[in-house]
Amino acid sequence: MRLELAPLGVQVTSVQPGPLRTDFLSGTSLRRAALVIDDYTPTGGASRAWADATDGNQEGDPVRAAAAILTVAGLDQMPARIPLGSSTLTDIRTKLAAVAEETDRWQSLTRSTDHVPR
Repeated sequence: MRLELAPLGVQVTSVQPGPLRTDFLSGTSLRRAALVIDDYTPTGGASRAWADATDGNQEGDPVRAAAAILTVAGLDQMPARIPLGSSTLTDIRTKLAAVAEETDRWQSLTRSTDHVPR
């Protein structure tokens, strides 16, 4: 969307917030299914455990996050994305490193699909 709207003078920034200290993970906001399926313990169960451990302990301050968003909104050249919070920054850097490692590992196969001029 950012590239599509740029010629029209419209800037787009993806806001990527980490856990903000709100009631989002509390029982007043988060609704859970009553049925817990043991086979999903490593996936959905891990998410449930994370929510329980994180509720009330989120690293992010929603007021400071809003201020950061307003700062970006006031810039002449807005960034394509703005991660909010230390864990978000760490997660993005971890993902980029994993993508770079995988890309490097498979580059021979990737390049093998190029058209060879005759």
